[in-house]
Amino acid sequence: WLRSMLGPHAQWALGSSALGVLLAWHGHRRKSLSASGAAAAAVVGSLTMYAGLVFGTVLLTMYFLGSRATRLGAERKLRLDASYKQGGQRSWAQVLCVSGIPAAIASLHAAANPNGFDGLCASHGPAASLHGAFLAFFACGLGDTLASELGVLSNATPRLITTWRRVPPGTNGGVTALGTAASALGGLAVLLSYIPASWACGRASQWAAVALWGAVAGCALDSLLGATLQHSGTDRQGRVTDDKAASMKHISGFAVLSNAAVNLASASIVAAVAFLVLQ
Repeated sequence: WLRSMLGPHAQWALGSSALGVLLAWHGHRRKSLSASGAAAAAVVGSLTMYAGLVFGTVLLTMYFLGSRATRLGAERKLRLDASYKQGGQRSWAQVLCVSGIPAAIASLHAAANPNGFDGLCASHGPAASLHGAFLAFFACGLGDTLASELGVLSNATPRLITTWRRVPPGTNGGVTALGTAASALGGLAVLLSYIPASWACGRASQWAAVALWGAVAGCALDSLLGATLQHSGTDRQGRVTDDKAASMKHISGFAVLSNAAVNLASASIVAAVAFLVLQ
């Protein structure tokens, strides 16, 4: 009876909201999200899902792969990183930094282009630019998450991207071959969400380039910002921390940006570049 009372758009909105809330509940239950993070995830999840299946699939890919990577090697991460929390437990600020802008982009595209596949099948133009910005942002976000969460587990000693000197695992701006490969894997994972629809339009190679650009270039930019504008030090237990007050020994960077701000800045820049190139 509910379907007979609601129009197609209302039904889609109701279903999108239900999926957004379910995703947030799952994240909170698995300790991937704090209470505030779950509230923020419910909002951005609902908006992104409502914008279309392609956008929603990318969000789900980002969430599940990122959450899984965060749990890998938890015991080792607890020993190395003072800020590591079991499961991630991301706050509302962290959620908005990695998914707030994409939710706004997806919503803007949905409002301007009722047919969500228009942008996927175009080589350039406003719709294609919005798709490109969305894809690049999330490719950067997932690429950076996998690089950070998997790179810290590498047996190789990280090197600071600015000076190439050896630094402790978990240092902001520290890079390894495993971390770099993981960032590219993140771009490929996000791309897989776009391939089914874009392949039929003959645009798969276009979105592959955008995804890899967002992941690899975005991760390199994130490392550069982290090495210079984010504090890294070691605390009394020898763990890496970005809390300057808790640091006993400075490793690199100035305490200008938080980790969430670095993520937001790097993803926003690669998304802006993708948007402009596809205009």
